[in-house]
Amino acid sequence: MKGEFSYRSREEQNVRGETVLARLWIQQDFADGLRLAAAIERRENQRNNETRFMQQASFRKGLFDARVRFEQRHIEGAQRLSLRLRPLLGISDTFGPDRRWEAHASVELQWTLQKPDRLAQGGVTAYRTDIGLTYRLRDNLNLGVSYLRQRNFRPQGEDQILHIPVATLNLTL
Repeated sequence: MKGEFSYRSREEQNVRGETVLARLWIQQDFADGLRLAAAIERRENQRNNETRFMQQASFRKGLFDARVRFEQRHIEGAQRLSLRLRPLLGISDTFGPDRRWEAHASVELQWTLQKPDRLAQGGVTAYRTDIGLTYRLRDNLNLGVSYLRQRNFRPQGEDQILHIPVATLNLTL
């Protein structure tokens, strides 16, 4: 079991404002490098609050990571449930004394299968790039910082580009 708390600072022009989220994961390692997991997440910001249920399969081989996540998003005030698929490819490695530091980078697509608005179209709605550092305070406690750049595709206008500093605290039980 793993708990995660994250604070995301958003630019002023982003109507969401700052975002606070908490996740609780249940995960199981299987074959070499294969992990299946499920989570519940609560996310709150200035625009809307939501609860997410997530299932994912991830695979790690050497420095390389791959993940596919399926999300069911319950957004307060929405017309219906939103469904999203999020494939990710990444690279990470540990370094330093006792290998307590980890550097990572990834790219992720957000493919919306069903939008919360009945009239909205789905498809690839965003992609993200992420780069960051994590420090292992204990075997079950990590502190991380990263920079997240997200491009939201807007069919009726100019794409939106977000620059999001992220701080995380991860506790594995």
